[in-house]
Amino acid sequence: MSTIVTRAGKGSPLTNTEVDANFTNLNTDKYQSGDSPAFDSATITDGVFLGGVDANHKLTDYERMFLSTNVKLSDAASGGTNATVTNTQCFGTKIGQQVFLNMRFAGIDASAMNQSNQLFITGLPYANRANIVAPATLYTVNLDTGAASTGAFGLLSGGQNNMPLQVVFEGGGTAVLTVGSITSTNAQITLSLQYITTG
Repeated sequence: MSTIVTRAGKGSPLTNTEVDANFTNLNTDKYQSGDSPAFDSATITDGVFLGGVDANHKLTDYERMFLSTNVKLSDAASGGTNATVTNTQCFGTKIGQQVFLNMRFAGIDASAMNQSNQLFITGLPYANRANIVAPATLYTVNLDTGAASTGAFGLLSGGQNNMPLQVVFEGGGTAVLTVGSITSTNAQITLSLQYITTG
């Protein structure tokens, strides 16, 4: 930003050269159509309006999340035993009420868990909105989901921030994905999850 010489700052009247320099500096600093201005970071505490000026167009939250130490594989929705995982990765973004998460659990040791219990992903950062169900398809390695299975999935119920894992079968039937389905300490579970929260 240009420095402008003022009479008060100088303590005496400006010379013609100083007045001309002030106008030159202001002309250099001005923005006009076609320019590509660069702006510093801005902090907006009350949100911004995008595409309209009513409450439905107001964005009040944007958050990048690094949750690799928060999410767990567990044998209960709460209070259960967690798997020991060699490499947990969970990264996400929250834009307004929409939550986007990408997760990977690699090197899963489930030996300390209850083998007959359903497998859960716990510790999600926000609860799902009430009365809405959010599904997630799983990519798995070294999980035995059964001969007639067509894959595994998660189903995040309304009001919950833990997700039970299930198996889907040919013809549409489902069953719980148990801890005992993990057949190797080299097992992997990878998924993307998108859901909407209240905040």
